[in-house]
Parts: sequence; C-alpha cells; structure tokens
Amino acid sequence: MWNTLLRCLSAFFAVALLASACGGSTATDTAVSTDETTEHGDGHHEDSSAVLEVDANLPIPAVDIELMETDTAGMFDLSVTLTNFTITPDNVDGDPVDNEGHMHLLIDGEKVERFYELERQVMVPDGEHLVEVEINANNHLSYAIDGVPIRAGQTVTGAGEAQTSSHSHGDHSDAAPAVEAGLTMEDADITVTANYSGGDVSLDSPDRVEAAVGDVVMFMVTSDVAEEAHLHGYDILAAVEPGEAAMILFAADTAGKFELEFEESGTFIAELVVS
Repeated sequence: MWNTLLRCLSAFFAVALLASACGGSTATDTAVSTDETTEHGDGHHEDSSAVLEVDANLPIPAVDIELMETDTAGMFDLSVTLTNFTITPDNVDGDPVDNEGHMHLLIDGEKVERFYELERQVMVPDGEHLVEVEINANNHLSYAIDGVPIRAGQTVTGAGEAQTSSHSHGDHSDAAPAVEAGLTMEDADITVTANYSGGDVSLDSPDRVEAAVGDVVMFMVTSDVAEEAHLHGYDILAAVEPGEAAMILFAADTAGKFELEFEESGTFIAELVVS
C-alpha cells in the first residue's frame, strides 16, 4: 500500500512541475495601461496635461520663493530656494534628466519667461497679481507630483508698467509690431541671425545677447516650419514662414532679461540681456 501511495504522490508532483514549466502567466502580469500616460525611455510618464512626473524613488524636488518690494514702483526682488534640483542651462532642449532643468516665471498663471538665476528682479503690472516660479525639465515639461506642477507663488501688488508680459497664447492683439516704426536695418547696433531646422536652433552668436539701454537690436529668424517668434517682455511677435526670413527690429529701451522663443513649440532661441 505504501508503495502505491508513493507512486501516486510522485505522479502528482511530476504533473505540477510540467504545468509550471509550460508557463502559467496571466494578463495581469504584463498588462500596462496606456490610456492616459506615455512612458519615456527614462521611466518617466508624461500625462495628457504635458507634465513630467517626478521619480518617487528619488529625492523630491521643491521650490520656494520670496518677493520683496524695492524702491522702484512695481519692481520686486525675487529670491528662489531650490531643494533637490539642479539648474542646467547648457542642457536646455535636451533629454530630461531627473531633478535637473530650469525655471519658468509665471504671472497670473501665464508663462512670462524661462530663467536660471536664484536672485533677480521682476517687474509686476499695476494691481494685485500672483507671481509664481515653476521648475521644469530640460525638455520644458513641468515637473509634477500626481499631475500637479511643482510651483511656488506669492501674491503681490504692483504699481507700474510690466517689465515682462503675461499673456494668453494665441491672443496677441496688444503685441508690438516686429519692426518698430521709423527704424531700418541700417540702424541696428546688434544683429543676431537664428535658424530653426530639424527641431534645433543655430545662431551666429552666443544665445545670450547683451545690449545696452538704447541699442537697436535686430533678430533675423528663419525656420523650416511655420512658427511664431516671440520676444517676451517687449511682447514682440513675428510670423516665420518656411524659406522666408522674419525680422524683429526694435530699440531696447527697457532693462532686464528677456527670452526669445518659438511660441508654438516653446523652443528657446536666445536670451536678451539689456543693462
């Protein structure tokens, strides 16, 4: 009897091992939801609101700000404190790298410009406004936790003209013309040529353009796709058509740091520093 029982047990274990070897994985072992997220090669997930979720296995990046009113009406000193985040200007437009990138300045929820300094000045328009700083990856997506962008904000009351312009994308009815009245190409003190091709920007000068107050600045921009070049702060826009050069020509009469970018794609072209 014992021999018969042992033979039955051996046969049972042999069948169990054979079933395991043939594979018994279920759909839940490999199923990945792709309805609302897209996985990048570095493991990040970009959701439908175009943010970049932070890696929960790494230190969580954070930003804090303080705005202090200066003696100049509407001008505030902005101080930024970053935690677990590194500013990398040289990697702008590159692939996202965990906990590195740059910052965006927002006024009333609208992007004003990209910047890299922890200490700077901000001109706030007349009235009460929410000033925010957001941390962004190299590819300009907002770092987020559970879909919420990582930002710090402070409500202040301005009392002057805006140095930088908060605006709604697609609505530029008050934007300055691309060529300031009365100026010609011969008036230009500083000329910068930029070409956008294959998703990359090339310039004939450094992408940090320095000018003095009163200088006449000219940007000549070409592109292999239809775009719109936007000089933030001065709020100058120029339509760029493939194969045609678009000119931005103006007198730099306001001091500060101003970003020139392609509006539709958010591609950085150059930073104008007027002092």
